[in-house]
Amino acid sequence: MYSVLSYAAMMRDGVRMDAYARALSRRVTADSVVVDIGSGTGIAALIAARLGARAVHAIEINPAVHLLRDLAAENGLASKIHVHAASSFDVELSEKADVVVSDLRGAFALHDQHAEIVRDARARFLRPGGVMFPVADEFFVAGFESFELQHRLSLTAQSFERLGFRGEAALFSTLNTRHSERDLLQVTASDVVTTSTSWGAVDYGSWQGGVIAGTVALEATRDAEMHGLVVWFKARVDDDIEYENRPGTTMAYPRTVLPLLRPIRVARGARIEVTLRVDEQAVQWAWNVSATDVDRKEIALRQASFFGMPVGIETLRKASSSFAPERGPRAALASFVLSAMDGTASLHDIEERTAAAFPKHPRASLARQVRELVMRYAR
Repeated sequence: MYSVLSYAAMMRDGVRMDAYARALSRRVTADSVVVDIGSGTGIAALIAARLGARAVHAIEINPAVHLLRDLAAENGLASKIHVHAASSFDVELSEKADVVVSDLRGAFALHDQHAEIVRDARARFLRPGGVMFPVADEFFVAGFESFELQHRLSLTAQSFERLGFRGEAALFSTLNTRHSERDLLQVTASDVVTTSTSWGAVDYGSWQGGVIAGTVALEATRDAEMHGLVVWFKARVDDDIEYENRPGTTMAYPRTVLPLLRPIRVARGARIEVTLRVDEQAVQWAWNVSATDVDRKEIALRQASFFGMPVGIETLRKASSSFAPERGPRAALASFVLSAMDGTASLHDIEERTAAAFPKHPRASLARQVRELVMRYAR
């Protein structure tokens, strides 16, 4: 989870924060109810309250949100801000919101449960005619050259080779992995060797979810050796308030890097066809690249994150819609604990009863699991 220091670093992104502050100043009135999902330490909630909102609901699963109570008090806004230290799926509000803010992005605009959270908030929290920030995200791609990237990825195989083993399988996995710049390297504006173009978009006011895909044509802007694709987004926070994290900008959001299985040497003006597909959680990626290299050889690369992370046959079997699951040992313990959470038994009582029911289970591990289940599911 993010630390308070991490949230402070995100708040120092002036482009991002100024965009949300301007959007809120346009929409918040003295009668407004505002919901801030993924509130962190509550900066959007504080801004909305200072603008005069009647009520502000700050929703966040990270315990850092508890700091917002002190921040609200020291800024004279405690009476307006209501802290919900919970998942937004578990929060019920007594009235609909005029404004819902949810900046839940990662290296890609869609991240983890972002899309599902927005859809749920749109259905349950937003009043008819209310507004959601951001309004939409548009996705862009370009090809880039980076011999440093090529070197860093080659270390995957070399780490095996230095000990006398071949490591091509590990390198293949790495090359089929979607990377965040934070984990790999930063793609600068001068690294980009093609035109850029939009390949997909999401309108959060109407999007129902699913795979995002697009096929686009890029053009090489100089003779180069293309080593990967860089993906970024343009956010429309409200009407004409926009920003994007394209290469050459420094923001809280890193960009996404998709390596190529092998470099493609292109001449200026060469046409490069790119097809991208990503699921709504930005977990499963596929990227196809077709081009004619400087030797007039046709290159066609087909890559997917499915090949980046090895998956065992047992995992695939369990993911099948025809799989008929039965409870394993851990599920039995979890079921026992959940059934004991009836509002009358204390945590100590539940631990003692669970220990008696599972005498072969190590006591320290059992206590930890009981407390984790209580923290996650109790109210």
